[in-house]
Amino acid sequence: MNRRKSLLSLFALPAILNFFGATAMAQDAISYKTETADYEGYLFEPLNEGAYSGVSVLIAHDFLGPGDNQFAMAEQFASDGALVFVADFYGTAIRPQSVEDATAQALRVRGDVTELRSAMSAALTELEKAGGTPQKTAVIGTSVGGLAALELGRTGAKLGAIVVLWGVFENTAADSASDISAKVTFLQGDLDPLASAEARIQIKQDLESSGTDYDITVFEGVAHAFTLPFMGTDTSTGFAYDEAATAKSMQKIDDVLKGL
Repeated sequence: MNRRKSLLSLFALPAILNFFGATAMAQDAISYKTETADYEGYLFEPLNEGAYSGVSVLIAHDFLGPGDNQFAMAEQFASDGALVFVADFYGTAIRPQSVEDATAQALRVRGDVTELRSAMSAALTELEKAGGTPQKTAVIGTSVGGLAALELGRTGAKLGAIVVLWGVFENTAADSASDISAKVTFLQGDLDPLASAEARIQIKQDLESSGTDYDITVFEGVAHAFTLPFMGTDTSTGFAYDEAATAKSMQKIDDVLKGL
């Protein structure tokens, strides 16, 4: 844990930059709740007909919480016809303002997988209320959001696809993947300190033993958070942008969405 915290402290929170290098704004904030907590997600209606018409996307945020990184992805998908909901699994008004706070929040939800699953299930319900169909929904999670996406799958939700993008490979409530009905696509860097080679082997074994369909792409020489330009390119920190891996990942995600 100390190693992880020291890595996270090597960079500062972004000001305005995001996944696509531009600013983005949420369309509609929607409140929802579980039995124990209140949350606020963000709905993006399709801007027009496009390649993703009829598809819905549930985005699970990274350790920074829901914000510009996810809103930019949502706008991009909505511009191609998808209905998109940016989930919140931190809690209403819990929006980290420092690396230390973000790290603490990520560790908190990783320590309560039961509530993490409930929060993601509630977010999926809100997407359904807005017109989304679970079987035509792709859940895309980055970093701790990758864990959140997998945990939603483990609830038995009938999803269309799960995409784990530079995800955290950890399951603090150990069980099999037998309840995951959707194909899982992993897009990881081999230098990612939050998804070690050992952890990748373990999750592959879990998925294979349960008969879960999956595809894993491991980019050589690529670290965590590789789709975020503001991370810089120094892979020795464990966190760095990689343009080629980003382009290949976006193509993979495009294939997944069009496949729905």
